[in-house]
Amino acid sequence: AKLEVELAEERIIEEIAAKEEREDRLKTIQVAAADVAKAQRNETKLKRTAANDVIRLQRSRAEQEIALQSQVNKNVISMLTSVVKFSADAANQVNTILSGAQRKALTGLGAGTANGANGGAVTRSDVLDILDRVMG
Repeated sequence: AKLEVELAEERIIEEIAAKEEREDRLKTIQVAAADVAKAQRNETKLKRTAANDVIRLQRSRAEQEIALQSQVNKNVISMLTSVVKFSADAANQVNTILSGAQRKALTGLGAGTANGANGGAVTRSDVLDILDRVMG
């Protein structure tokens, strides 16, 4: 009977050890599952952060391109405005000189005087001289 009791005790001890070992394996599996879940959450966060960074960079680049294009447009408009003003000023000066030359011709001041064979008429070279003066 003593032998049976010892065998029963030994069996119980083995069962307890097997249950503890099984419990330890389950705890290890549980910890590993928690680690995997945490890693997946971190991966999701990192992907979301990376996507937001890409969006932020694209937006910043688009804003820079818009600002640059706006500045280019302003510069082009400024240059075109300067060209228009220059053209208008040149036209006004040419008209002023031409009307002065016509008055000379009409009043006879230019006819037969040192103004040459044209008698006070404005020639192409006169206009070119005027343009040279206007352009500086």
